[in-house]
Amino acid sequence: MSSKLSETREYLRRRLKLFRETSGVTPEEISEIVGKKPKTVVGWEYGIGSPSLEELAVLCEMYGVTPSDLFPGFGKPDSTADEARMLATFRSLGEREKAAVLEMATLLAGK
Repeated sequence: MSSKLSETREYLRRRLKLFRETSGVTPEEISEIVGKKPKTVVGWEYGIGSPSLEELAVLCEMYGVTPSDLFPGFGKPDSTADEARMLATFRSLGEREKAAVLEMATLLAGK
């Protein structure tokens, strides 16, 4: 396996675990939704196999992230765990709550 492919798999593995944990769902819950055994879902987080494109699409929707959040090298820096948790939380809010959060963040940033 090429070095770049190994790096991508490692990055995906870490991101899948991070987003699952910050979303507060269990491997068992994910397995029910994607139709895989919990052991398979846990395997993805340990680099044993990878989800299919269809499964990745479902996971992105569940976690409130985009496919580019799962893969490195798409022109943006890696998110920290706190940033990933904030983003997942923000994406779960209604439009009114999102507007309030953005207003508060703008005030805090002094812009």
